[in-house]
Amino acid sequence: MRYFIAALLFITVVVNDMDRANPSIAMLALSAEFDIYTAQQGLLLSAFG
Repeated sequence: MRYFIAALLFITVVVNDMDRANPSIAMLALSAEFDIYTAQQGLLLSAFG
């Protein structure tokens, strides 16, 4: 049971890290399409980080 809980925690940490990386990767396309300035990008990324 201990290893099962450890595996669930590990999976949760991995998903959380991937979820935090997605907005920074998508910001390139978002800034090009919506003409977002650097300061606005920082505000958007800080809302998800």
